[in-house]
Amino acid sequence: MDLEVNFSNLWDELEYDDIVETIEAIEREHGTNQSEIHPISAPVTTTASTPAKTVTKSGMPAKQPRFADTSEADLVKLESARHEKKTMDTTAWAVRLIKEWCKATNHDEKFETLPPDTLCQLLRQFYGSARKENGQPYSKSSLLNIRAALQRYISSPPFNRTINIIRSEQFQSANNVFSGALKVMKRDGKDTSKHYPPITTEDLSKMFDTKVLSMNNPQSLQRLVFFQCQYFFCRRGGRLTRFKERFLCN
Repeated sequence: MDLEVNFSNLWDELEYDDIVETIEAIEREHGTNQSEIHPISAPVTTTASTPAKTVTKSGMPAKQPRFADTSEADLVKLESARHEKKTMDTTAWAVRLIKEWCKATNHDEKFETLPPDTLCQLLRQFYGSARKENGQPYSKSSLLNIRAALQRYISSPPFNRTINIIRSEQFQSANNVFSGALKVMKRDGKDTSKHYPPITTEDLSKMFDTKVLSMNNPQSLQRLVFFQCQYFFCRRGGRLTRFKERFLCN
């Protein structure tokens, strides 16, 4: 029995429909874009102008890598992208503030690398003496943002520290000073936080009387649910974004 196969004439023996079906099968398996495949009337040969990595000897598209080649720099960029731009700006502002304080008070400006005990003592002094440029104390919300930003900074690349300056017992002394500064500020009436005025009874009644908030139709019911979640559970405005995206009524 003669098992020798003449591959040189194999292409001529294939029907056009068989070639198209083969290409479509490859597309379904590997996700190839059909718009990039053109009708084939003759075998494709690999030449100097056609890279061997994209076309095989049989004229079929070469299999592309399934997974991306991701470098460490790419991973760091993705890790940093978990924060919004406004959050990153707040972090940069808080870091500049504590570094300016360290420079003015003769402390080590590289606070992010200090041992936990030394960092606790530094933060203890910083919380008690941080002031605005005009000498006035920061508001409660500003101090909370500063502390959260510093935690975010030291736990992000390139430091990736596992300590927690907000909840760890190692920083209890510093956080006691932090809490005391907030209470003294409130007791002395120096808290400059500005809040929106509470909704009035008249406005609340108007929203129900006009059926803006009601159970009569999907949209007014949706508004009612959003309002009650914020009104009774004290949820801040941006905290319901994910909920809104999942249950949006058209």
